[in-house]
Amino acid sequence: MSNLAKKRLFLAISVFLVLAVIYCVLAILQAASLFTGERALRNLYFWGSLMCVAFVGAVVFGVLAHRVGRLFKPKPLRGSA
Repeated sequence: MSNLAKKRLFLAISVFLVLAVIYCVLAILQAASLFTGERALRNLYFWGSLMCVAFVGAVVFGVLAHRVGRLFKPKPLRGSA
């Protein structure tokens, strides 16, 4: 797998995980507004832990994409000075 393909894959995974974090935040807000008591806490613990895992994954894959991107040096086009 080339460095460019790795960079694109890591960026795609990172963007997907950022979207998952946003979805988890919205789920937490919805659970807080709809439920009370033990059910609200259970939803908070579930979506909160899922959000933390997705956030850490997004940061890790974003850093990996950045590191691979620094290694990738595009070749100059022919005929350009």
